[in-house]
Amino acid sequence: MAMIGTDLGNSERLFLAGAWIPKATVPAALSSEILERATALNMPQEIIWGREVITIFIFMILVTAPLGAILISVTGPLLLPPGEEGEEGEEGEEYGDDIEKRQTNFMQRDNDDKNL
Repeated sequence: MAMIGTDLGNSERLFLAGAWIPKATVPAALSSEILERATALNMPQEIIWGREVITIFIFMILVTAPLGAILISVTGPLLLPPGEEGEEGEEGEEYGDDIEKRQTNFMQRDNDDKNL
């Protein structure tokens, strides 16, 4: 539903469907509210349940977060197209820069260092 009207391809949609798998972080953050309210109202049985809920959600994070990260890192290169010419990289370089140009610059700097 969230991708209706976008120009994404099927492989990109598939990647997003996998990347959006819940990772239990929001329920874990909210589960402390259960324990806090049960403690404030002095409800012993609910305090026990609140601790169990927090334990379950923490376990869910420990399982789902690494699986989600693995899924994203494995399927990303397979399903997503490479960056387009002229896109900015993380270090401000363009993805389309020629590797040979970089190698030439490196060799020139290395020769300059030897001449000093």
